[in-house]
Amino acid sequence: MQMIQLWVNSHLSIDRSGYPQLVVKKGRRAQYRLGSWDGLGFTGSPELRSGNELFKFDFVSNESEVSYKFELLKDALHSRLLLNLSGSLQRFMWVDKSQSRNIIYSAPLGIDPQCSCLQGFVPKSPRDWNSKNTSLGCVPKTPLGCSNGDRFQSFTRAKLPDTSSSWIDSTMSLEECKKMCLRNCSCTAYANLDIREGGSGCLLWFGELIDIKEFDSGGQDLFVRTALLDDIKTSKPSGVKKKVAIIASVGLLVMGVIILGLVFYKRKKKLKAQGKMKNIREKNFDFECGNEDMELITFDLATVSRATDNFSNNNKLGEGGFGPVYKGILKEGQDIAVKRLSKCSGQGIKEFMNEVILIAKLQHRNLVKLLGCCIEGDEKIGYMSPEYVVDGLFSIKSDVYSFGVMVLEIVSGKKNRGFNHPDHQLNLLGHVSFIKDNLHGLYGLKEGHWK
Repeated sequence: MQMIQLWVNSHLSIDRSGYPQLVVKKGRRAQYRLGSWDGLGFTGSPELRSGNELFKFDFVSNESEVSYKFELLKDALHSRLLLNLSGSLQRFMWVDKSQSRNIIYSAPLGIDPQCSCLQGFVPKSPRDWNSKNTSLGCVPKTPLGCSNGDRFQSFTRAKLPDTSSSWIDSTMSLEECKKMCLRNCSCTAYANLDIREGGSGCLLWFGELIDIKEFDSGGQDLFVRTALLDDIKTSKPSGVKKKVAIIASVGLLVMGVIILGLVFYKRKKKLKAQGKMKNIREKNFDFECGNEDMELITFDLATVSRATDNFSNNNKLGEGGFGPVYKGILKEGQDIAVKRLSKCSGQGIKEFMNEVILIAKLQHRNLVKLLGCCIEGDEKIGYMSPEYVVDGLFSIKSDVYSFGVMVLEIVSGKKNRGFNHPDHQLNLLGHVSFIKDNLHGLYGLKEGHWK
């Protein structure tokens, strides 16, 4: 069953001025536009489209006929389209199985939201606009110059403007449609005539663009002419753009806070370490030397580590009882030898600094100059002769003495430190001296014969 009920002066009809469109009129005045046909449905009524499970829509427009019809897809369905006194359309559906009647479509859909200008347009009369009088509409922000300086701003999901003064060509492509619009100074917008199969045909508007609406879904693409120099800004940004802007702003803020926090953390850590090293240096140098000037450099661990390739085994020169010795090169190109004291040496920072200061004061032609030391963290790096470590003695013969001890250790296969003998508590050097004295008395050798 299909029926349209007419109330006083209100009627639904097809306006054939320009490109045909479905309108609700009260008397001679258009009260509401359901829009023009785009091949699938009316652009102002996304619900009235082909492809649903209830209806099949068809629209015919040629030289001899302009008509619109719909067919029910199921015999068990009954439908009634009602135009009430206020000019609103309502479609009811009666289902035999449930014996119920439901409203499946109504137009217009509630109260239209407050009018706003499209991107690139401003109210023609700001004063009237602020007073909620939007009847004068909007105008381009920058007047159109009808030159190569014009362009087209695209709007998606749009209800196409009033087509009563439009022009169509069903054979043109969208690109041809655009070029034709650019060549005509009066052309203000263009769109596809049919959106099926990628779109075809050309629909042009001249003069004012009336009754445009943006839907959440449905509608079609509309291309509106604007000036190229226009600073395109949205007078009323969409919800999606707002969300993207908020998310981007929050993301940048969080990233900035994290980066700033890391910078402050590293700086604080570095200053703390530098302050700790300074306090240790000042405390220990002043403890023994007062304010005496010293030509001694305090290296940080990172510098020593880079110079020795992170204390690489390839740079290892040897190892004694107090730790290994590494060769290295400072960034200035200076060759250095680095003694890294063992953590199990049992030596404290105070003792270490006292020894470093003493060695720094020594001057000897066969003794390499002490450049500096490192006391960062648990590290204690600098070099001293064995007899000074054991007995606290140092002389110009210290280097000869050290060489002799090294040769003795090589020949005997024993270490001077840690040497044990069941008959006495002497070290290796003392043991050799004891044997020498015994041999001297036993064989009557003169001291000059023992070399």
